[in-house]
Amino acid sequence: MLDFNATDSVLKNLVYVRGSNSNAPRVLHISPLPPPWGGVASNISYLLESNAFADLDMAVLNTARKQYREDVNPVKRIWHVRRLWQSLKVFRDTWRALRKFRPQIVHIQSAGDDLSAIRDMLLIPIAQWRGCLVVFQEYFWPDPAKFIGPKRTFKFFYKWLIPRADAILMSTPLHIEKAAQMIDVSCAQYLPTTCAPPAALPVKYMDQKDGKCQIVYVGRLSRLKGTYDLIAAIARLLKTSREFRFVLIGVGATDRDDEEVARLIAERGLGDHVVLAGRVSDEEKWRTLSESQIMVFPSLGEQFGVTLLEGLAAGLPIVTTSVDYLPRLITDCENGLIVPPGAPAELAEALIALWSKPETRRRMSRNNRHKFETEFGLDVIAGRLRRVYENLLAAPEQ
Repeated sequence: MLDFNATDSVLKNLVYVRGSNSNAPRVLHISPLPPPWGGVASNISYLLESNAFADLDMAVLNTARKQYREDVNPVKRIWHVRRLWQSLKVFRDTWRALRKFRPQIVHIQSAGDDLSAIRDMLLIPIAQWRGCLVVFQEYFWPDPAKFIGPKRTFKFFYKWLIPRADAILMSTPLHIEKAAQMIDVSCAQYLPTTCAPPAALPVKYMDQKDGKCQIVYVGRLSRLKGTYDLIAAIARLLKTSREFRFVLIGVGATDRDDEEVARLIAERGLGDHVVLAGRVSDEEKWRTLSESQIMVFPSLGEQFGVTLLEGLAAGLPIVTTSVDYLPRLITDCENGLIVPPGAPAELAEALIALWSKPETRRRMSRNNRHKFETEFGLDVIAGRLRRVYENLLAAPEQ
């Protein structure tokens, strides 16, 4: 595993990933690193482990915020002083990292749906001013309607800055479709996120020893992720059958979510059938996935869903919702079941239906493992990113 504590002696959030090699191409990633364990942070940590980049001299300017919890207020306070100061520090540290590391390529990975998205876009001209090639990888929706903040401001910076990048990477084809409404996307490329399951991860088609079906959820506990709908669905399902056990991996998006989820589980008498695992190690997460028979992910809004990649890798049939990109990732009746968002009754019915058809689950399990290995495996995604770097370095100077 990479040591993310191997920071620069002066610039504390600059992490060296490979040893210095004056003859190797240098790539500076501007990205969050774990902790906290968000999707983008996990993705970059997986990629940095890949042998596809073993001969590159790389570093990461860590932009992760120290806090994991989201703002409690329903509307994020975008322009308050602390957030502005954090953005100014990123500009300052980027300039210092460019001078110190002298990269040929700067790879900016941006996931924010607020001021941080504009901050990351502004890093493009800063890096190019230092003579660097820029790869801009966006995980946020290229849609002003989904931006938390001034819509016109987002649209202005997006149309002005994104086309200036030397390579544009987007996490789903749907992102490219959305971006096409504002910019020329002929140079944009689809590059999804990835994950790295253990090499010997077992796929269990059999039931639990006690005859129960273990269903796993991985993600933040919040209304947006559908956690409250899931609890309502569990209460409905257990009225019909007691053959289920649910393991919820993750913590609340806010402290209030933790308290509310625990209260609802106790209030509805679900404690014997629901395990709140909290935040667990990677080893424990993959062990739980391998011991489960179904994954559930009832999100009300999702750009991609790294959790679903982990479910695919573990060979789990997946029950999820028909929002955003999820129905393109999970095909109904092929590798999972799709239900409407915010519909606990339909969610409960889908879980019962899937549990009652073991042959269907086995078929979905095989489909999911194959889908992950061929489309989203670490070697597949790292190889594609490596070719992006090679093409940039081989292109003649304009």
